[in-house]
Amino acid sequence: MTLPRIGFLGHGAIAVEHARAFRRAGCTLAAVMGPDAEAAGKFAEEHAVGRATDSVAGIVDAEDVDAVVIASPSGEHARQALAALSGGKHVLCEVPIGLSLAEVTAAAEAAGDLIAMACHTQRHFPVVSELRARVVAGDFEPFSISTTSAIYRRSNVGWTGERRTWVDDIVWHHTTHAVDTSLRLLDDTIESVRALAGPADPETGRPLDLAVGLRTRTGRLATIAMSYNAMRPVSEVSVFGRSETVRISGWQPSPAAASDPNDLLGDAVFAQAQTFLRAIADRSGSWPSFSDVLPTYRVIQQIDDQIRQEGFTA
Repeated sequence: MTLPRIGFLGHGAIAVEHARAFRRAGCTLAAVMGPDAEAAGKFAEEHAVGRATDSVAGIVDAEDVDAVVIASPSGEHARQALAALSGGKHVLCEVPIGLSLAEVTAAAEAAGDLIAMACHTQRHFPVVSELRARVVAGDFEPFSISTTSAIYRRSNVGWTGERRTWVDDIVWHHTTHAVDTSLRLLDDTIESVRALAGPADPETGRPLDLAVGLRTRTGRLATIAMSYNAMRPVSEVSVFGRSETVRISGWQPSPAAASDPNDLLGDAVFAQAQTFLRAIADRSGSWPSFSDVLPTYRVIQQIDDQIRQEGFTA
């Protein structure tokens, strides 16, 4: 198949993973955009990208770009997705697609015949995809799922240790991942959402701690504990089924042999890239299209509405 030429909007840490994945897949890395021309140029040089620009139009309207990876600050995702789709480009967008259900819905409606895929990368961790296959096959029947996900975000610094120009949002970013994985493994429709948040951060006006309870139409439960106050990262998922309990720690079965988490993420991003490329080539397989993940964003919007109504955000 003819591989699409890839353009990048954003050149931060996750863009590095995408660049490695698409280069590994054999794609031409055509262009990268960032507001800092020098930083964009450095990214292009380090990752064998054809050119750098500080203009979104220089990517979404470019004749040498067939598909766009959106790895920019969260608040830019929806606007840039719409621009890329309007320019006739396929889109692979980091989570969140937008910062409201309305933004996500608009992006989904704009896709038309183009591939518009969300980066729900947790789906591509082997332990998650294998458990999902067992659920679909009827080999594993889940009753409930418990998730704890915690990182340090008291200061506006990303995982590379560099200070960010934008602010993470615990609801629309990391909780979106947790909700999507919960829905994926429970394989049911959510009918009830309950959310509690810790105090609003004085700098950002958004909470750093969140507790969420979900109930499906058949009574299956998901409990999600999120924190940006963790002095060390925590990633624990327990799925309680009829015949067994599956524990996942650091996106590996627990207990598991120690492995480099960077390798695990890199392989998942590569699997995600392959899914995106197959979708573009012949619509084969399944992928988290913008339309398909709307149920996740409906839950996230309800969570956001509840904590705002209760005064836990500025």
